[in-house]
Amino acid sequence: MESVEKYAWNWSAWLDLSEILNRLETIPEELEMTFGPSLYMHQFFLLNYYQKQPPMDDTKYILQALTETFENSLFLQAQKGLVQFNRRNFKEARKIFKCLFDCDPMRLDDLYVYAHVLFVDSAKAELSHLAHVAVKTDQFRPETCCILGNYFSMRGEHKKAIMYFSRAVTLNSKFNEAWILLGHEYLELKVIHF
Repeated sequence: MESVEKYAWNWSAWLDLSEILNRLETIPEELEMTFGPSLYMHQFFLLNYYQKQPPMDDTKYILQALTETFENSLFLQAQKGLVQFNRRNFKEARKIFKCLFDCDPMRLDDLYVYAHVLFVDSAKAELSHLAHVAVKTDQFRPETCCILGNYFSMRGEHKKAIMYFSRAVTLNSKFNEAWILLGHEYLELKVIHF
């Protein structure tokens, strides 16, 4: 709290605060009173916090407010895609992430969600293209490894998928989605002890 009070634009401090609040499962009133809705960083923080909670209408309203100010923000577009994904509206999420990917194919942030949507929709050609572009962009990012894991899982190459999901969690041990998908691959192979 002290860090964000002294310098409210320090995003890493907001992220640390978000992790602490996820454990508490509530936002203290003093945080609301100190910053209120007028500070953009506070709104981005709330957006980040609510994305990690069960789907809520608050996320939608915060996104609308931020989008009015930051109309062309790819980050906010990705957040809209995440909201749709979390609500299991895969058709809309796919549309948003495709637009995001077309606008900036070098941006790998959150594209693992797009890969997952393509996997669920069995869109082999699009997932193959996404994996190809991701490898050319940065093959050592956890997001790329997760995209490749989804690609190989779709092809039925579960050992390769395990290798890439394992690499993703090695690169980022807090990458929850990669851990979950790694577990799914072990279940596909019916390997319980790993």
